[in-house]
Amino acid sequence: MDRSRLVALVVGAVLALLFVTVATSEPARIAERQPSIPWELPELELEMSVPTVPPIEGTRPEPTDTEPSQSWDVFTTMLQIAVLAVLALGLVHVLRRAWQNRPRLHWRRRVATADFEILDDVADAVVADAEAQQTALRTGAPRNAIVECWLRLESIVEAAGVAHDPALTAAEFTSRVLNRFDVDPDATSRLASLYREARFSTHPMDEAHRRAAISSLDTIHDGLRSTRMVGTT
Repeated sequence: MDRSRLVALVVGAVLALLFVTVATSEPARIAERQPSIPWELPELELEMSVPTVPPIEGTRPEPTDTEPSQSWDVFTTMLQIAVLAVLALGLVHVLRRAWQNRPRLHWRRRVATADFEILDDVADAVVADAEAQQTALRTGAPRNAIVECWLRLESIVEAAGVAHDPALTAAEFTSRVLNRFDVDPDATSRLASLYREARFSTHPMDEAHRRAAISSLDTIHDGLRSTRMVGTT
């Protein structure tokens, strides 16, 4: 505990003790009884008639014994408010210092490290599956072969555990992950475009489309084998 926090706590404790003492005490009496006179005056019997005068409206009433008590209540209330204000300020000071001295967590650095580790796994997995991707691309009709090859790339990226942006389609997300390596972005874009054409178009696709897909896939594999990443985007 630093010095300023200790001072705030001590001041708050002293004021609280003062408040309790004042609140529970009673007003001091000046004299409990009147002084006794050692001699007695002779008793005199006088008959006097004092006329009764009705009170005049609007006159100021005589002070009563309740006025000192009311003044004491006002003083006690003001003292209570002052003590509560000081305690509140002390509490705010302690909370502010505690917030300033809170432990700092570096979440971003940990996430970035995990992200790079996952991307390394993606590069290794895609390169390890390169032969199967080439086989799928050379088997069957060009349209089906291109679709099968790209779907294998999507499944490898998903299996590696890369966080998927919900605003992107699976093809867009796979392209973005591949482009985070030292890979020719034109090759990735060309292979993704051939996949969309094969998946959603109705016009015929021939061997020229297959050769373009094989060339793009080879370029992607060459870039991944360097396993040198160009950063996060």
